[in-house]
Amino acid sequence: MNPRASIDHWLAEPTPKHEPCLFHYTTSEALLNILVSGNFRLGTYARMNDPRESKQWVADQLSFPPGSEHLHDEVDRLLRQCVRVGCFTDDDSPSEGADEGSLFHRGWARPAVWDRYSRKHQGACLVFDQVELLSAIRESAPLRDGNITSWGRVTYVDAPLSVPLAGAYSSIEALRTALDDMTTRKGVASHLYFTKNRDWESEREFRAVVLLWDLPETEVHVRLEVPYGDALKAIVVGEGFQDFALLDDAVSKNFQGRAPDILRCSWRAGAPVLRNV
Repeated sequence: MNPRASIDHWLAEPTPKHEPCLFHYTTSEALLNILVSGNFRLGTYARMNDPRESKQWVADQLSFPPGSEHLHDEVDRLLRQCVRVGCFTDDDSPSEGADEGSLFHRGWARPAVWDRYSRKHQGACLVFDQVELLSAIRESAPLRDGNITSWGRVTYVDAPLSVPLAGAYSSIEALRTALDDMTTRKGVASHLYFTKNRDWESEREFRAVVLLWDLPETEVHVRLEVPYGDALKAIVVGEGFQDFALLDDAVSKNFQGRAPDILRCSWRAGAPVLRNV
């Protein structure tokens, strides 16, 4: 057997023939929690790595009367702290000059992402059916005026974040109304929630965003639980993954119907290879 050849599996096809998938890299501990709970969690912006997302948002073009400077905090609460985000990557096209049949472009085969989000290849990559998972996210978002659910690929630009709202506001009610109107304007959500600096470009991020409008202070740090049902199609563990007994137990106890395929991502001469566990 060619040691550089992958197994015969739809995830190892150089040209994907399966329905579009979303790939989420995570640690072994988080993987087991996802399997046992049956939920995929959309996290808060405070947990993001990019300072554009994790640091307070300030609307530089807004002005407030003396004594109302706290309204700057309200901008951050409404536009950033009330947002829940799920981060994924997807399949790419082979790069120019890539070896024929190589799998560098597949969503489970990103070495930098394995290193950064799966604890140096000790975690796993979850493979979701894109349509099924996005439908589950949409259905899990509370139906409430002002809430927004959106998804798409991230654009990478070296530019600072700016809140596109200017003017003077003297009350929290007027500010909330203006910010609510602003978020529905064309291009605003893309600029605020689907733009990152170019240093992250290799991740080829696809994300799902839910804006939970005007959450009370006690809920701004609570993640959104999304029951993924049959959307989870496969689990690709990293080379350093160790918790096989716990993984087998979680799958056997929590998947009564079709269980996800369990595979391993290995590396041969720096190239990704898909193996059976």
